[in-house]
Amino acid sequence: MDYMKNTQLNHQRVNITLPEATLKIIDRVAGTGKRSRFIDTSVKYYLRETTRSKIRESLKNGYATLAEADRLIAKDWSVFDRETWPND
Repeated sequence: MDYMKNTQLNHQRVNITLPEATLKIIDRVAGTGKRSRFIDTSVKYYLRETTRSKIRESLKNGYATLAEADRLIAKDWSVFDRETWPND
């Protein structure tokens, strides 16, 4: 019984509307009576993946920005590399 009290305290009832077709899919996949758990899991998964996607995109943009600077630095130092490393 204490479990039910704690569970209810940690959850909040909300009212949402979804297309009937979406509810049928949820009921088919999650099982009738388990909509809340399915929606909770699905929303958390979506948010996690969206966050990961944004981080990947941010890193990709950062690497692309730094790549040009890295090329310029390598070009500047290439003269010293040719002097340091003998040609065989």
